[in-house]
Amino acid sequence: MAEAGSRFGKVVLARGDCAGCRIGGPEVPEHLGRMAEEARRYFPVEVEVVAGELPGERVGRRELFQALLGSAKRTAADLVPELPLPALEEKEGGLPAELRLRGLAAGRAPEVRWPRIRVEEGCTLCPVCTNVCPTEAVRRVREGEEYVLYLQVAACTGCGACVESCPPQVIRLEEAPKEEVGKELELFRGRPPWYDL
Repeated sequence: MAEAGSRFGKVVLARGDCAGCRIGGPEVPEHLGRMAEEARRYFPVEVEVVAGELPGERVGRRELFQALLGSAKRTAADLVPELPLPALEEKEGGLPAELRLRGLAAGRAPEVRWPRIRVEEGCTLCPVCTNVCPTEAVRRVREGEEYVLYLQVAACTGCGACVESCPPQVIRLEEAPKEEVGKELELFRGRPPWYDL
């Protein structure tokens, strides 16, 4: 209603016989009044509810709710910043747009609830967790005779694919503190038991 009022001026809603309606019921006029009051919190919209038909093209409930949903989508789209985000430039092998947006929001928020994984002793440094991660948040690097598992915290969605797939079941999902969100963490380092085979 607020958006309709801001675009078209006075909003006139028609209603039928609410007392005899099986769908809405006698409370509909009262609900419409509350909706108009809520809309006025956002825009000084003038709303008139009339009983009976209005001249012009008829708009049913389905069309009304589809228009309201479209309005909500447009409003949400206006609130989301344009991509690419200036603070997080896309680079080769960078994060997908939605994860960059989450990272930007986390940087601005006073508190953040962000998932991360922890690898406990017993890791065999097999590549399973790196292969199943849908966002490539986990990577394995060979450094000399050792292998190292790294986690790009901002890319972790907490899906749990690595937790479920880990052969020795040594990966745990936990919450990351805000200061870890933009970092790459070393999860585990060692010489794998299969290295000499």
